Amino acid sequence: VFRVYSSGLFDMNVKIFNRWGELLHEWNGFDGFWDGYYQGRPAQQDVYVYYITARGFWENNIVKIGRVTLIR
Repeated sequence: VFRVYSSGLFDMNVKIFNRWGELLHEWNGFDGFWDGYYQGRPAQQDVYVYYITARGFWENNIVKIGRVTLIR
């Protein structure tokens, strides 16, 4: 399960992409997560890209991009 934890933020959007840029999963807010499934099936073991945009109490327009490795 890929979940984002934060403090000092009040709005957030998270997107998970595969290596070809296809959007696999997206959620808004702090209650979402990615369980490693895509279209009801387990996603293959691979490296995926996350793209997070957020707004914080002290900073607007926060963007974080990184990788998460799915291991089964």
